[in-house]
Amino acid sequence: ASGDATRKLLATKGRESVRGGLYANARVQRLPAVALPVGTYVIMVEGAGDYDLTLRDLGPVPDDWEAEPNNSYYNANHLAIGDSMRGQSSDNDTDYVSFDVPEAQYVGMRFAAPDDATIQVDLSHRHHEAFGAVRLSPGESFDQVFWLEKGEYALSFGRWSGVVFNDRWKLEIYTPPP
Repeated sequence: ASGDATRKLLATKGRESVRGGLYANARVQRLPAVALPVGTYVIMVEGAGDYDLTLRDLGPVPDDWEAEPNNSYYNANHLAIGDSMRGQSSDNDTDYVSFDVPEAQYVGMRFAAPDDATIQVDLSHRHHEAFGAVRLSPGESFDQVFWLEKGEYALSFGRWSGVVFNDRWKLEIYTPPP
């Protein structure tokens, strides 16, 4: 949206917010690019004054890119052990990735935080409280190996502090060498 007024932009699918942010007194305001599943969306623009709204199709989403909405355990993106995923967090966005452990084993996780935000990463049994957590400063990464029992797990990561958008992250779940 463009114009002189403060605007709040929010994209929703049904009752679930998929991306939003507050941008104060900017001449041009943008939501970051987001991968959305096929569907009908509502875009809400709040604020006084005239505005122009432009939507652009940025083309196909890369196979290793997160898909919105993925802001709860119930709609987490699924990742197989041995695969990696990239994504982008924005204001008030927590991303969830689930993965299955077919039998008790060591599982490695590499996560690279964006250069412009502190990120909190939590590991949990799916739908349960986190049992592992790490807070990464801008540009930091972690590579940890966990002994996990058979089951379904989830990682969640959200901004602890930092810039409003363009916070790109990368996650890899792998089987460590013996």
